Amino acid sequence: MAAITQKIGNLIGGVSQQPDTIKFNGQLRVCDNYYPDVATGLTKRPGLQGIGKLANAVNDGTWFMVFRDDQEKYVIQFSKAGALKIWSVNSGHEQTVNPVAAESTAYATHAVNEDLQILQINDYIFVLNRTKTVLPDTVTSSSSSPYAFVTINTIAYKSTYTITLDGIDFTHTTVEATTGGVSNQLNVKDIVDSLIIAINGDVTWVAEGIGNNIYIRKADNSAFSIEAQGGNAGTSIEAYKGSVISPAQLPKEFINNLKIKVSGSNDTGADDYWVQFKTVDNTASGNGVWEETIAPDTVTGLDIETMPHVIIREADGTFTYRSLNEADAQASSGTVPVAGVPTSVTILSATSGGHVVDEQFSVSGGTGTNLRLKVTKVKTDTATQFFAATSSTYVVRVIAAIFPTIRYNYIWYENNIQIGTTINVTSFTLNNKTFTVDGTFQTINNESRAGVKVVSTLTGVIDGISILQSGQGYTAGDVVSNASNDTFTIATVETQLKAGDAARLNYWKPRVVGDADTNPMPSFVENPIDSISFFKNRLILTSRGNVVCSQAGDYFNFFAATVITILDSDPIDLSAGSLKPIRFKNALASSRGLLLFADNGQYILETTTEAFSPKTAEINRLSAYSADDSVTPVDIGSSYLFIEEGEKASSIYEMNVGTVGSNPTVVELTRFIPTYIPAGVDTMKGSSAVGLVSILSKQEDDKLYLYRWFQNGEQSRISAWFRWHLPGTIENFDFDQDIMFVVSKIGSSYILSKMSLLTDTPAESLLFEGNYLDVRLDFFDYSPVVSYDPATDLTYIYFKEGFETMDEQPILVYLEPSKAGYFEEKSMQYEANNNPGQQYFITVEGDQTADKFAIGYKYQALATLPAFYFVKDVGSANKDTVNIPRVSRVRINSYNSGPYKTVTRIVGRPEFELYLPQIAANSYNANALPIVRNAQSVVPVMARGDQVEMDIIVESPFPTSFTSLDWEGTYDNKGIQSL
Repeated sequence: MAAITQKIGNLIGGVSQQPDTIKFNGQLRVCDNYYPDVATGLTKRPGLQGIGKLANAVNDGTWFMVFRDDQEKYVIQFSKAGALKIWSVNSGHEQTVNPVAAESTAYATHAVNEDLQILQINDYIFVLNRTKTVLPDTVTSSSSSPYAFVTINTIAYKSTYTITLDGIDFTHTTVEATTGGVSNQLNVKDIVDSLIIAINGDVTWVAEGIGNNIYIRKADNSAFSIEAQGGNAGTSIEAYKGSVISPAQLPKEFINNLKIKVSGSNDTGADDYWVQFKTVDNTASGNGVWEETIAPDTVTGLDIETMPHVIIREADGTFTYRSLNEADAQASSGTVPVAGVPTSVTILSATSGGHVVDEQFSVSGGTGTNLRLKVTKVKTDTATQFFAATSSTYVVRVIAAIFPTIRYNYIWYENNIQIGTTINVTSFTLNNKTFTVDGTFQTINNESRAGVKVVSTLTGVIDGISILQSGQGYTAGDVVSNASNDTFTIATVETQLKAGDAARLNYWKPRVVGDADTNPMPSFVENPIDSISFFKNRLILTSRGNVVCSQAGDYFNFFAATVITILDSDPIDLSAGSLKPIRFKNALASSRGLLLFADNGQYILETTTEAFSPKTAEINRLSAYSADDSVTPVDIGSSYLFIEEGEKASSIYEMNVGTVGSNPTVVELTRFIPTYIPAGVDTMKGSSAVGLVSILSKQEDDKLYLYRWFQNGEQSRISAWFRWHLPGTIENFDFDQDIMFVVSKIGSSYILSKMSLLTDTPAESLLFEGNYLDVRLDFFDYSPVVSYDPATDLTYIYFKEGFETMDEQPILVYLEPSKAGYFEEKSMQYEANNNPGQQYFITVEGDQTADKFAIGYKYQALATLPAFYFVKDVGSANKDTVNIPRVSRVRINSYNSGPYKTVTRIVGRPEFELYLPQIAANSYNANALPIVRNAQSVVPVMARGDQVEMDIIVESPFPTSFTSLDWEGTYDNKGIQSL
């Protein structure tokens, strides 16, 4: 047998449910709480950093997250009864929701989470209830009493002009050209006035002259008939009742606000339309213009209470949730007095570092809400402390050499822990502290000791602050604080008149032209709206198989602006042709068009021209895959993911739509893990910034199933499936670039936390070789509240309110440089009489209130390796399954890694556990982090490769990454080849 060594070049292939014999190198049987990364390898996932308890959250609510910009991010919850609450994602503080009308609460009433959908456009958050049927309004345009008008176009001598009303003639005959040799003058006004006198002489009728026109109606406004004839030409006098056939027949002088229909014709192909006369000076009659208008007795628009509602972020930072009706919109334009608006804020105590100019943050405390501050200036603070030789912080001097001169080693201690050594140098710097010999050396406990002067330097301390968002309801003298426990005093407050902005004046627009035939209701009327989205500067609503686009640039108008012609900006209302009933419950914008997802097919709203208009838009079917329409598909940049759900497991498909006219490419991403992702998927979210998609199932509400990819050029992709176990119950999550925010339920509390997926927290966490690394704990807190009790000589370290649980193992990590790398598993303690936020705690001996801690909960990362086979072609799955190697040992290579352990299971032997501290005893600085830049650990095996199962487990609170592994053993193919 030949001795061999084979390398598995990486461990970032994720989970594969294929047999080990055909798995690719780097794929795993289990990959839990790891984070595969092409740069660092298989890394223990980042921990969740606790933000805050979401006060007043209710059970069984429906959650959303909205990321308005880099600073303003919000968590939204609707109760099933329709009550709205909003919190800041940055701080967890509840935001002010202005009083909500009962109707608006009723609109948001729903049974299951998927009933509600939201869409953010600037300061508007549209709220759609998919169960509400949209109804037409009950309001109609004003009625129009029957009237007619007569126009006298030409006049002639010795001519009779007759108007016949309900069979009764009213006439006027003009004079002859001359009378007794004297020429007579003709005037249209004489004809008009004479006919008016004649008509008004019958009390049945009302007539009024305007220029060369006569307006006529019955006194009781009932219907009638009219004819007109006379003059010396067929068009000398013309009568019109109800309509004209050409705009040229409309009088230039008429009665204000009267309507008439302009009838279309088969010759022109034009529709009928209605016009209304408007006098130039708004007088009762006279010169003016005809404007297109809505027909009489026509429903003006939509029942606004059945249409999507909005949450509006107001200028003062509060939120208004209401329907988009005109009355509320107009009422919101006024000014209202707001009390307790801070006008100046001063710094009370700024003790934390790491801040930068222009940093923004919300504050807690005080009597008000919604105050946000901005850092305008930072400084570096220097503090000097003196410690005697008899204290716990001192320096020991030891003679190192006496020839040719005396040389000393200086050994430095802080809190009785050795922190470093210098040779013939009487000062020592560690991180932000400089230690200098202070005083003379004296013999204490058989050591030559001296006191020390410690100069601490803290950069990025807040030195100037300004008000970014004033909020309301505060009282002068209120003390507020940020998440770093810096405190500020609200110096002055005042009452201000807050005015609404123009954005608040929007409302669902009514139909203002045409009638039910020429300007029909949108196709979603009398049906529920299934989805709301945005595309090509239009608001998009889908209903069943119909897609309705608002007017371009006017997101609140689904009616045509004119029925005389078709404009490119007009609303678009299209139906998808399908043999099966479909409902477009999700829509995503792509470079090609608007992707439409139904439960039995995928379609696209697109155009083959540059213009997107009613004339050019069309809906085309892309594919006919079955899909779960209750889960919103995810845009991952170059393609789109959607879910097909089976009875026991879910499948994920990736669709690349290609270019206009081409067929899409659809591949199944879960082909190698057919039963890995459970059924009952509730949420799927993604981040293109980190190449990550995360899936939550109702069947396993404490786990996320994740797919990560790295696109290496146009064709090559490195990808992996894996799973994260998170504490508590996951209620909701979403990504904002490289940050994942999670709402969890712990006991009866709802809490908000975040996970940084690309970078670690600056200047707060563990310092390793000049870089800061976050602790690998869940719900970790870098600034816990601490207190000291002299009676018990204990320091109490408290968990934030809502983050307390007896189901997880608390961990305390010391962040002080003198104790770097030291952590303890602690027992959670409870005191019911303490204030909220101090009822659950851990303790340490002595007064350690000056120390810096991180607390959180332990979690385990587990990777299970497949069996070992000889691979014929490196980088492939071409394994020799006939001639099984005998594995002697496995060498695991790691990077920037803390301690871990392996558990090896071999058929016929007891389980073997090996702890790998990563630190060599002869080179380890006892006060440094137990992290090694590059390390290799050896695990003994001595067994057939197909009888070995090995777990790599990380439980420590330090980052750990595995880059590759090598196995050594013997192999002999004995002349036998597998085919």
